[in-house]
Amino acid sequence: MAANFDGFCKSEYASVYRAAFAFTGDKDAALDATQEAVSRGFARWARLSREPWAGGWVMTTALNLCRGS
Repeated sequence: MAANFDGFCKSEYASVYRAAFAFTGDKDAALDATQEAVSRGFARWARLSREPWAGGWVMTTALNLCRGS
């Protein structure tokens, strides 16, 4: 399972960070939101790994975290 999550992170992390940075204009806030969203995704990976929308879930989570900061 971890190898699949690693591949998922490699393919999604940069785009999630870019979106969070575009939303906030703050590198630190974008990094925090991205890392927290990926961490939440990892905690749910057993379920998310089967879904085609897993990347969208992490993106949405990161942007929601940006809204809250």
